[in-house]
Amino acid sequence: VNPNVRVLCGAGVKNGQDVAKALELGAEGVLLASGVTKAEDVHAVLADLVASL
Repeated sequence: VNPNVRVLCGAGVKNGQDVAKALELGAEGVLLASGVTKAEDVHAVLADLVASL
């Protein structure tokens, strides 16, 4: 990968395990969408997403 290109994971990220795996595989960050916006408890989902950081 070109060192000037930042790698992000932008699909299927729904929980902290997904975030951890994306970072483990070399992503610098993740993009969030329906996994958060469609959640019944947005705060709980966000807490889970960042718990592994």
